[in-house]
Amino acid sequence: MKKIAYVGTKINFDIYRVLHNRIKEVKNLDSEIFYVSYLDVTIDEFLKEYDAVFFEDNLYNKQKFDFYFNVDGVIQEINLKKLSFIELMKYANFKIENSNILILETNEYFKQIYEGLKELKASKFHISSIKQNNSIKLDKGDYFKNFLDIERLSNLDLIINLTDLGNIYTLDQSPLKNDTNINSKYVLDLVKIPIESTFLKQFKSKGANIIYGIDLSIIEMILMLLMIFDRKDIFYNEFIKQLHVFVDKKINPRPKNEVEEINTSKEFLKLLKGNI
Repeated sequence: MKKIAYVGTKINFDIYRVLHNRIKEVKNLDSEIFYVSYLDVTIDEFLKEYDAVFFEDNLYNKQKFDFYFNVDGVIQEINLKKLSFIELMKYANFKIENSNILILETNEYFKQIYEGLKELKASKFHISSIKQNNSIKLDKGDYFKNFLDIERLSNLDLIINLTDLGNIYTLDQSPLKNDTNINSKYVLDLVKIPIESTFLKQFKSKGANIIYGIDLSIIEMILMLLMIFDRKDIFYNEFIKQLHVFVDKKINPRPKNEVEEINTSKEFLKLLKGNI
């Protein structure tokens, strides 16, 4: 059996565990995923007990990699978040090259996503942050903007919401004004649950293509297991869609006559909120 360690928030772990167990069941994989609050040993020492370790919401000791796994005694180092983000853009049929992109706020995912966009040759960035003295280094020509200034932007191709607004605790809030003048062809909200946040609804009503943050988590989990088991057959678009529907049914309430298997939606939401 392959043992995978997840290092990150307990709330997010519950979602990754649901994804892992579903993929494991459908693809007949022999693995388990375990929650680890932090590492107090080196990666080399840690991988004597586990086959892989994934740092979901931060980089280990400020290293450039967030996923480590053992292959025949050799430790492989992968920037999984960046790789998964690039695959998410392909899955969403969004062509990044020469695109005009707005990123709302910086968080633990910003560095990998920023690097992924650069790698795919996005041409123009607008990065808005309310943080004072933001220490993140941007490439020459990229600058931080005040949230008040972004209302003047036009012809955006993609908006990525990295703020905390729109998560399970603030589903009715958005980082932008209700009557925002901003338009975009695509919008991505990195909320981990497949619920249309207020931010996504704002732009869906304007005809934008919406991209769910849960699909990034799905791709991360698939790629993890693909690399650990060398199972390239588990990565395909239809499987991503199936997993999205599965998680959606697990989390979002449904009338019993619509969905046979799901009767734990409210309990799962309580779990996400830390009430169980």
